[in-house]
Amino acid sequence: MNVELAPLSEIETALNNFDFIETNNPVKPIMGRIIIGNILENENLKMIVLEIGLESSDNAEDYGWYWEIKLSDDSSTEIVSKKHDVGFSTSYKPSCKACSIIPMELRGDKLKDFSKLIIEDIKENFDIKN
Repeated sequence: MNVELAPLSEIETALNNFDFIETNNPVKPIMGRIIIGNILENENLKMIVLEIGLESSDNAEDYGWYWEIKLSDDSSTEIVSKKHDVGFSTSYKPSCKACSIIPMELRGDKLKDFSKLIIEDIKENFDIKN
């Protein structure tokens, strides 16, 4: 198995500039994905994908942050790491779809508050020493 991961500094930069899309799904209202590398396994190339988003919580006002690291190709997806209910939450107010002027609003924990945990998860799952 040949793993090619983007340098951690590039992944950190991508996390600092991460873009989310609104999904119109009340359970997971926003999410985003970035490709952080690829893996060659038995002549099959898979992308290493990091997905980050919000999911509904017990409190109707708040959403919890989650992230998942996946190996994906055209026909399959394999979960490498799945971190849900990680203790970071925010309230979410959707953007105004009709007027397209009012952006979505997040109040509470932001990605920058837990991005170091994501980096640690990547290092742990891909055996990176530093």
